Amino acid sequence: MRLLNNLFSNLSDICFLNSFAPLRLCVNSFFLNLDKIVRANFLSYTKKIHAKAQRRKENQIIDVLVAFIMIFSVPLSASTAKQVVSVCYFEEDRMNFEIPRIPNFLKGGSGDNVEKGYMLFYERKIFDVLSMFSFYGGGNIGRYHKNDDTLYSASLSVASRFWLMHLILLHPYIEASFFGPTILSKSEFNLNDLKSNFLFQNYFSVGAEIGAGSGLSVELKAVKYFKANLVHPEQGGVMVPLLISLGYLF
Repeated sequence: MRLLNNLFSNLSDICFLNSFAPLRLCVNSFFLNLDKIVRANFLSYTKKIHAKAQRRKENQIIDVLVAFIMIFSVPLSASTAKQVVSVCYFEEDRMNFEIPRIPNFLKGGSGDNVEKGYMLFYERKIFDVLSMFSFYGGGNIGRYHKNDDTLYSASLSVASRFWLMHLILLHPYIEASFFGPTILSKSEFNLNDLKSNFLFQNYFSVGAEIGAGSGLSVELKAVKYFKANLVHPEQGGVMVPLLISLGYLF
């Protein structure tokens, strides 16, 4: 009798499970579809986040480029000075420093370095190219000493200036001038034969204008006087290693 009861009980369980088999299939199908939907939404969400991050980077690059263009698109006629008058000074004992890497156009084999020097400098802007380059014409007079010897110079110059950037009140630059005709007070200096009292002047400057159209300028300037001879180039001349310059802009 007990055996029959167990048999009927097992048969009833099997029938009960079989009756709910379609429901179990539906539940499994629901969870499978839900998993697919969640995965698809998650992938779509991560792609959107990646796309937003990429657009943010692109916008940052564009902002930097726009800022760069705006910096260099400041109208030079309004932001930088048209004329400058400056006073330059060098003394070997107090300024024991030279440019680490002297440009080739300032080098000379047997040139004489001055011990002390002064220069009065004038420049006038000729024209601008975009907001990055300017060209200047001007002149300068100098007085140089070594031991007990004194030399005077008078030069004309045409210089090209590269503006590193343009801020509201600060305009740093690099400037160079080549083959400025120069007349010296004599053809020898400190027992060094200069071959002629007509030489040429090269100079290289690093400085900044402080102000907007008027104000002050600060420069470091290296100057070389030499005799140009394309057939037999002369290595001699006079070298001013480093002048400190303070100027007035107007």
